[in-house]
Amino acid sequence: MEDSLNKRYIVKLMSSSVSGIVNASILAMVPTALGPVAFGNFTYLTQFFTQVLAFLDAGTSTALFTRLSAKKNNQQLLVFYFILSLIIFLLVNFSVLFIKVFDIRHYFG
Repeated sequence: MEDSLNKRYIVKLMSSSVSGIVNASILAMVPTALGPVAFGNFTYLTQFFTQVLAFLDAGTSTALFTRLSAKKNNQQLLVFYFILSLIIFLLVNFSVLFIKVFDIRHYFG
């Protein structure tokens, strides 16, 4: 059991380290490449879509991992979550497409 715990800790630590390095490099390159106004828009859109996806997710990802830890071979749960994720993805993309096609973006900002 302890070997498994050590292995999971090392994998999580390495994952966090790589993620931190990638995010730091993005933070170093993006503002310089975009300029202040475009970077502000980029930051706004990133935060907006992060919050929209968190709202639409409604904690289902946490519930998925909790349930999967109890029943590791639950394929129906994985299929359900895949379909839910696909619906959320399509909903967000079709919303953006709808706003662009009907040129109603001036109502949002």
